[in-house]
Amino acid sequence: MFFWNFVFFQKLKTLGHDSLATAFLVLHGRPQTYKPPRFCRSKGGNVYALHHKSIKSAREVLAEQFRSAPLRDVALVVHIELFFKRPKTHYKKNQLKNDAPRFVTKTPDVDNCIKFVLDALQPLVVFDDKIVSKVVAEKKWCDGATAECTTIELLRRE
Repeated sequence: MFFWNFVFFQKLKTLGHDSLATAFLVLHGRPQTYKPPRFCRSKGGNVYALHHKSIKSAREVLAEQFRSAPLRDVALVVHIELFFKRPKTHYKKNQLKNDAPRFVTKTPDVDNCIKFVLDALQPLVVFDDKIVSKVVAEKKWCDGATAECTTIELLRRE
């Protein structure tokens, strides 16, 4: 947790006072993918949707970090960084192999991770994800100091 607080304040310093930065949020743990809601019928015949537990907990974490009214009526740019742990096969005697891949090409797909993040932002951080006009996402390997997580930076677009 300390590391991400440090990263948050470093980002704010580099952004400056006249920045359009709105928020920098972190979801700890392995980056998640979108899982569509399942629809069920009750005994009375009513249909309702069951949302996955991971989206509910992510919404709570993001709302706790944001602590403000949901953003609405402003175009947003969302920068998402998905950090994955390197497998042990990338190392030899605790040293990164020369032929270890530079980029993350394994699952999950970036588009499914983006869907998860945008859904987790609703409705407590962003009132509706239709105000997001641009998304930049990248899968990265964790270095020694970072753990698996998803970082989300929201910027106003003007």
